[in-house]
Amino acid sequence: MPCISCGRTEIPSPEELERIAGELLAGTEFISLDAGALGPSFRHQRIAACRTCEYLRFDVMCSWCGCFVQIRSLNPDQICPDPAGSRWSGE
Repeated sequence: MPCISCGRTEIPSPEELERIAGELLAGTEFISLDAGALGPSFRHQRIAACRTCEYLRFDVMCSWCGCFVQIRSLNPDQICPDPAGSRWSGE
């Protein structure tokens, strides 16, 4: 099944998603946590929380919402979609 956002049919590697995230940070599509007052460690803490989650698939995809966590973590307006409560600290 293709991604509803980009149409991709294959799962990208974590490294490829980090490359894509870097390209997004260079553009204006997202307000980045890395560029904001929260700093880059905040984004990495979000990804680390996802890596402890049993619903993370292929080390990149959230089973709850279907997002790529490396990309979702860029946007400060996004939250962890776990119905039991956000795994992202302070949310």
